[in-house]
Amino acid sequence: MADQENTRNRFSTNDPDFDLDEYIDEQAKQANRAEHSDEPIEKRERNYWLKNTILGVGMVFIAFLWYHDWNPKQAYNALFGSPADQTFVIGSGSGQSFEITIPDIEIPDIEIPDIEIPDINFPENFQNNAPFNSTLGISFTDYLAELNKLGLLDDFGSTSLSTMYRNNVPVDYIESIANAGLLDNFGGTSITRLYENEIPISYLTEFKEAGILDNFGSTSISQLYSNNVPLSYINEFKEAGVLDNFGGTSITRLYTNNIPIEYINELSRAGVLDNFGSTSITRLYQNEVPTSYIREINEAGFLDNFGSTSISNLHEANVPVSYLKELNDKGLLNNMSSRSIIEAYRLDGQ
Repeated sequence: MADQENTRNRFSTNDPDFDLDEYIDEQAKQANRAEHSDEPIEKRERNYWLKNTILGVGMVFIAFLWYHDWNPKQAYNALFGSPADQTFVIGSGSGQSFEITIPDIEIPDIEIPDIEIPDINFPENFQNNAPFNSTLGISFTDYLAELNKLGLLDDFGSTSLSTMYRNNVPVDYIESIANAGLLDNFGGTSITRLYENEIPISYLTEFKEAGILDNFGSTSISQLYSNNVPLSYINEFKEAGVLDNFGGTSITRLYTNNIPIEYINELSRAGVLDNFGSTSITRLYQNEVPTSYIREINEAGFLDNFGSTSISNLHEANVPVSYLKELNDKGLLNNMSSRSIIEAYRLDGQ
């Protein structure tokens, strides 16, 4: 009180030497002294120590999470157990209490499929906009003029025309495709691919005459040609009515693995061809699995339980379809792999 009285006397508004800034500063100092006058220095030091300790522990905890690549939930589970084991009791003011059990929510892994980004080949002079030097020996406008004279310019867009020119596709090759009546089947990019893979026009004509050209694109045709797949082998697929089941890659794989069309026909007649791709068919054939065995599995309703590898293993171990039915009747089949079935079959003394 004495300090306040002295202050009032020192800073009286009637004082001709009154300084307002000094008066405000003095009032602030008094308020600060009043705030801490009842708090011992030791207590304040303990408060500072506690705050610093909490901050330090927090930083260590954050570093620990970062090092182990954990989120807070994983850290909690590691220290205190899974939330599935935690039961919390919440009390209310009325004396009632409620038990809340937090379930363990499992977040499934989301598998993002790999996306193959195709290579984009830019010309060497793309960035500096330098003139393109074609090996065709003519300028781009002359290239267009020749196609125009042949009445082919309107069959292509600007992108297709520049693509063929930049990849040095001769006008003669484009004209040959047009004369063979194949221009409706291929655009500028496809013609470029056929030319780069040295596909002769006669090979394309054979596909057209066989009535199978519409089943394949330029990539498939190039693959079939480069792997020397004869047209007669492809025609067998058409005659068997299974050409729509396979593309150029699949037919190439079947041919290079010497899979006869008869085996594919048997799978088709058994009504199981749609369940297998070229890789699975190749595996079944190489493991000498008869189509009759596969038909039995299908008729028993178990084909969705097994892939080609499992079927091959079961057949190699001489596991009859009747044993699969026995396991199914006992409610065991859906929980067993092919190796488990084989082991059980042996333990049963079969």
